[in-house]
Amino acid sequence: MDPWLERYNNFPKGLAQPKEGYRFSIDSLLLICFIKPKKHQNILDLGTGCGVISIGLALLYKELELKIYGIELNKELIECAKLNIKKFNLNNFFLIREDIRDFRPKKEFFDLVVFNPPYRRIGEGRLSVFETKRTACFNLTASLEDFVETAFFSLKNRGDMYLIFLAEKLSYLFDILRKYRFEPKKIRFVYPRIDKPASLVLIKAKKNVQTGMIIDPPLILYRDKHNRFTDEFLNFCPFLQPKDVKDVFA
Repeated sequence: MDPWLERYNNFPKGLAQPKEGYRFSIDSLLLICFIKPKKHQNILDLGTGCGVISIGLALLYKELELKIYGIELNKELIECAKLNIKKFNLNNFFLIREDIRDFRPKKEFFDLVVFNPPYRRIGEGRLSVFETKRTACFNLTASLEDFVETAFFSLKNRGDMYLIFLAEKLSYLFDILRKYRFEPKKIRFVYPRIDKPASLVLIKAKKNVQTGMIIDPPLILYRDKHNRFTDEFLNFCPFLQPKDVKDVFA
């Protein structure tokens, strides 16, 4: 088997992650498959964690010869990301250990910025005892606005920004986007099941452009209470072959 194809087929199984606390979720896989990069683009992954989004993009779009830069402050997550880069034998994914709030490139260098920010503010849920999980779920160190602001200073004019966020907080998200001159250009609502409200929303926004937005058809994840994936979701995400969600994160 082609070594690259073997790595592709094995993703995201076996990714190095902290032994306790933080675990990447299906949100990251949703975001990877929503992004549509172009050839030779420079991509910035804010809050890369163990590198799941960057690695997924590098594998899914091998032929585009992307350069991907992941920023992460937590030392344990950086070490996991290094192991994952080695595991998947990637030479186009580079790590930067820095607080995303402090990152300011000398010029607007990046063509595309991606991030999966913390969804909740303090007081909107129970805090985990594990630091990596607390910072992944709650804006203890960086807020949604911090991510969007850094994306603004990092992106070229008319550059693309992709993110995933809670559907219930869409109006708040749009307020932040407009504050930093981003226009939502494409959105897709994600539903856990056909009879449930949307739980997540995938967003593509562009810097310094006119209004005009496409709303994609809804994406429904599970076909029953046993969390078996819909055919639609399996087609959307090529990394998902198993029938049961537990098999994906083994």
